[in-house]
Amino acid sequence: MDAKTLEGLKVKVNEDYVLKLQRCGPKPGGSIKEILACEVEEAYRLVQPRAIWAEAIVEEITDAVVKLEGGFVLHAGDIAKEWEDSRLLAMAVCTIGSALEERVAELFAQRDFARAMMLDSVGSAAAESVADEVNYAICQRAETLGLKRSPRSSPGYGKWNLADQRVLLDATHAYRIGVRLNEQYMMIPRKSVSFAIGIGSIMVGAEDATPCRRCGREGCEYRR
Repeated sequence: MDAKTLEGLKVKVNEDYVLKLQRCGPKPGGSIKEILACEVEEAYRLVQPRAIWAEAIVEEITDAVVKLEGGFVLHAGDIAKEWEDSRLLAMAVCTIGSALEERVAELFAQRDFARAMMLDSVGSAAAESVADEVNYAICQRAETLGLKRSPRSSPGYGKWNLADQRVLLDATHAYRIGVRLNEQYMMIPRKSVSFAIGIGSIMVGAEDATPCRRCGREGCEYRR
């Protein structure tokens, strides 16, 4: 099972998503807009987007346990229903690196809380942007195979065991892009995203799943 590192990833910060994370109303004040614009600009200087993904043959799915080639096993809970007819499972890890969160820590240390919290939210949006790019690449891969794909899901969502972060990072060789886990199965750098997508001829339960945040593929049934 070969892991593929994606190069040339683009980051596009969704400012509406940032404001949602900040719990701002639909019409934020001028000072908030100024801080947002400043921190978005700084984020573009700081982010170092990297991603890696691998696809594994699905050998068996029983009682929410997903067995993959190479001896990898996922305890995916209710998410496993989305993958029941999958031939392959694509697993990905994405990150924007550590520079942005280091800058957030500096701002907090300087007691510049407004900028620190805004930049932190911008970093979350940037990481999601990288995940969207990888999601799109996997969708294209499925299309070349003439297969369908499920929406992406991540360990810790629904009843999917968070400990499966270890499986995704091991399967994708995430160390190659500088991502590791702490003892609580949280990724380091913190602004990182892991997920999996089922690929098969029929994706049972996918119509009830949460759609992708953004996708460049016109006509995608999961596009918002």
